[in-house]
Amino acid sequence: TGCGLNALAVAEWALGELDQSSRTRDEAIAAFAAAGHKWGLALCRVLQARTAIDQGAQQAITLAEAGLEAARATGDLHLVGLGLEQVTRLALRAGDVDIAHARGIEAVNVQERIGYTEGVIAALHLLGRAILATGDGAAASTEHRRALRMALTIGHVAAMCEALEDLAQDAAAADQEQARSLLQLAEHHRAERSL
Repeated sequence: TGCGLNALAVAEWALGELDQSSRTRDEAIAAFAAAGHKWGLALCRVLQARTAIDQGAQQAITLAEAGLEAARATGDLHLVGLGLEQVTRLALRAGDVDIAHARGIEAVNVQERIGYTEGVIAALHLLGRAILATGDGAAASTEHRRALRMALTIGHVAAMCEALEDLAQDAAAADQEQARSLLQLAEHHRAERSL
């Protein structure tokens, strides 16, 4: 029941139905808690934090920290990587560049360790943004180009578009025309595939 509810919550999140996703995931958390299912609880806590971040909810920080702690307790590095991504996102939002950078590096390392390419790409997006926040657009571009290459290799168009958008941000201060071109390319691919 918990797995089914979590799958529904993921679909609702992907459709932008964040409030409903959060409610459905609360039901999944209750089901996993009743079953004493530690891994399911950790997964749902991490994903609940992601939804709360997307909602701009005040409890996002508490949820992200609890999700990362629960993920670490399972020993599942995939969950740990997801949890680190949420903590990185919040640190970036708060302007805590040092924490964002440290957690971003850790997220990339964890995802590389298990060979989860999509997770590596997601972590590289965040790591590059953390580096850009320090003012080093060239170093940020290195991470974002790596994310772009990996996205192209696995045919992940949404991740490719996100990398193009990141590269546009990296370039914005030095070359607005290049930034505009990158954004237009990302927009073209998003429109072509209704992303």
